[in-house]
Amino acid sequence: MLVKAVSLDSNSVVDEEVDTDYILYICSNFIIVDHNKLVHFAHLSVQEYLMNGAKHGYSTVDAHNQTAMDSLLYLLASNFKNGTDTGKKDELLELTALYWPFHYSFALVNEGKGTPLQALLKKFLVAGEIRNGFTTRFENLTSCFAELTPSRG
Repeated sequence: MLVKAVSLDSNSVVDEEVDTDYILYICSNFIIVDHNKLVHFAHLSVQEYLMNGAKHGYSTVDAHNQTAMDSLLYLLASNFKNGTDTGKKDELLELTALYWPFHYSFALVNEGKGTPLQALLKKFLVAGEIRNGFTTRFENLTSCFAELTPSRG
């Protein structure tokens, strides 16, 4: 899933030349993949450098802003066609649909009115076909998680 997310261009088209080996080669000193195939920073100092020490530090708010922007762009481009063309389930689409509001809410900490993120959200919410698709997808994901979550009673 990381490969797909990293290989998407600004039009949400996958660059077929990007694969796991390519990502690990480019980022070899910064990330590791554990036995569960989860990606982590190679060391805490990498994260600290990226957030504080780099010439133009990349804050947590910046990361949430970028993730929210990319998520909304991906959702707009996908039109919520989860596997309808290929027969394969799009896990990235499902996670994006579920978690973009989380990233959006954290991105707004330092945002003012009229930001690119807010303009993109407006485009996303106004697009009737997309909005209806999002509502349906969100309801489907909510019911799936409800089935997986043990009841507290």
